[in-house]
Amino acid sequence: MIDAKQTAAFQTFNQFLGDAQKGGRERAYIEASQKEAEDNLAFLLENAKQFPRIFDRLTSLFSKEQIIELRDRLPRSSETQGKLIDLMFEQTRVLYEHGGIEKHYWPKTVGDAINLFPFRYSLCVTLLFSHWVAEGKQMEKKPEKIVNDIVDVNVAATATYFDGIMSNDASVSSLHSEARYILSQIGGYLTTASQRAAASS
Repeated sequence: MIDAKQTAAFQTFNQFLGDAQKGGRERAYIEASQKEAEDNLAFLLENAKQFPRIFDRLTSLFSKEQIIELRDRLPRSSETQGKLIDLMFEQTRVLYEHGGIEKHYWPKTVGDAINLFPFRYSLCVTLLFSHWVAEGKQMEKKPEKIVNDIVDVNVAATATYFDGIMSNDASVSSLHSEARYILSQIGGYLTTASQRAAASS
């Protein structure tokens, strides 16, 4: 999302989509990707059954007073903020160590890390956790709804590389706007109106 060479290749990708409408190997590639996406969703649905246990474990990291802060959307104490930050970085570490990401792609600095997808995904997961606490009894939802929330996280994280998100879903829009605000406070890469104007001129 922030690589100039990959951005420049978007036109070629657009041509690829056009060719796929005619059939052939391009069409076969897209159909294989669709099958992979369906398999991934099935995997998420199966693993969503574990979320009550995971939610309880995450909740146990916070004191009763800190849970009240999250539940009632109160100003968060430095201790609560510190635990949320630790949770975010721990999830980022797990993604790099167990997500099949080759080590030469791992970030060398914090500045690099906050502009890469694993960090932004973990940021949105942490925000989702705080939303779940605020909503209460989140884990009584059906697994299909939990999967929908997880997909929202992926969409919101990807959208942090852009200046908006075309969705009427209040949850994903909230995740996106909150993530962009946090990134703006810690020096993350974000598009701005001036950048868009310069790119179009």
